Amino acid sequence: MLKIAVVAITYRTLNNIAPLLQALVARGDQCEVIWAPTSQRVEGQSPRSFGLRVGLDFTGLEPRNLQGMTHFGNQCRRFLDELQPDLVLSDDMTTWPNRIVHALVRDLPARPWMLAWQHGLHQPWYEMRQAFDTDFFLCYGRLHVFLMGEALASRVLAVGLPKLDALGAPEVVEQGAFLSWFAQPLPEAPWQVDLLADVAAATRLPVRIRPHPAAPQAFAGLGDLAERGLHVDDPVTDPIDTLRRCQGFLSTHSSAALEALLLGKPAVLFPSFGLTSFPGYPNVASDFTARAYLTAAKRIPARRDATEAFLVDCIGGRRFDHTARSLRVVDALAAWRREGLLLADLGPSHTDHLRHLSASPR
Repeated sequence: MLKIAVVAITYRTLNNIAPLLQALVARGDQCEVIWAPTSQRVEGQSPRSFGLRVGLDFTGLEPRNLQGMTHFGNQCRRFLDELQPDLVLSDDMTTWPNRIVHALVRDLPARPWMLAWQHGLHQPWYEMRQAFDTDFFLCYGRLHVFLMGEALASRVLAVGLPKLDALGAPEVVEQGAFLSWFAQPLPEAPWQVDLLADVAAATRLPVRIRPHPAAPQAFAGLGDLAERGLHVDDPVTDPIDTLRRCQGFLSTHSSAALEALLLGKPAVLFPSFGLTSFPGYPNVASDFTARAYLTAAKRIPARRDATEAFLVDCIGGRRFDHTARSLRVVDALAAWRREGLLLADLGPSHTDHLRHLSASPR
C-alpha cells in the first residue's frame, strides 16, 4: 500500500487528477489531502466531492496572514512527519502551498519525492523553469516538455490529463441550439459581452457564458444580457454537459477547448496573451469581432488535420488512457523511492523507462 500526501489548491485543479487519486484509493492506497484553496470565490466545492479524505483543511487562509502561514507550515510539517508518505503529489506547481510543502519535503529525514501536475494550458513557463518547485513535473504532452526546456527534460514527463478519460465513453445527448463561451478573467467582461452579443446576432444562436471560477460574478450588473442573446451559467455546474450539447465552443484561452475538441465540437479561439499556450492550433480568429469568428469557424473543416496534429502535441492525441499512464509513472517512482534511490541515482535508463510508461500502450 502506498501512502500519498496530496497538495490541492482548487477544486478545478484537483479535478484534473481526481481520476488518478480515485484509482489509487480504489486499489487500497492511502491518499491524504492537504486542502489549501487559493481561491474562495466558488463555494461548496471540496476534495470530499471526489470521495477523497482531507487530512488538513486550510480553507480561508490568506498568504498575507503571516501568522496563518506559519501555522500552515507547522501543521504540514507535523502532518508529513506522522504520515511518512511514499510520495507527495500536487495539483499545481506555481502557488504558495506547493512551494511551502516542497521546501518541507526537502527537509524530511525519509525524503519522499514530490510530483506536481500541470494545472492548465496557460502557464508561466519561464517562471516555472526558474523556480522548479518539485522533483518531477507531470505535464499534458510533448509540447509542454519542450516548453519546460531541455535542461529539465529528464524530470518532465508527459502523462496526459486524467480528467479527459471521462470523455472516452460516448453519450447520446440532445443537442442544444446555442454556442458556449468559456470566459477568462481577461479581457474585461463588458468587452466579452459586446463581442458575444455580436456573435449571437451574426449566427442567430444564443451564447451561453460560463464565468471563470476565479471571477464567478464578472458578468453581474451588465444589464439585461438575455435581450442581447446571452445567458450566464453557474460556474459550479458540470461543464461537460454544456459542451456535449453546444453547437460550438468559443474562448480566448480556456483549457476546456481540449474537452470541446475531444467531443467533436468546432472550437474557435480569440486572440489573447493566453494563445501562447496554444501553439499550432489553427482555428484562431484574426481579431475580436463576430466577422473574424465566422471566418475562423468556416475554415474548421479544412483545417482538421492541423487540429489533430495540435491534439497529438498537446495531449498525445485522441486517447483516453491518461489515468493509466499517470498511474504507471507514479508506481515506478514510488518503487524506486522505496528501494532507496535518490534523484542523483536516476540516469538516462530511468528516464527512458518513465517515458515508455507514460507513452504506451495506446
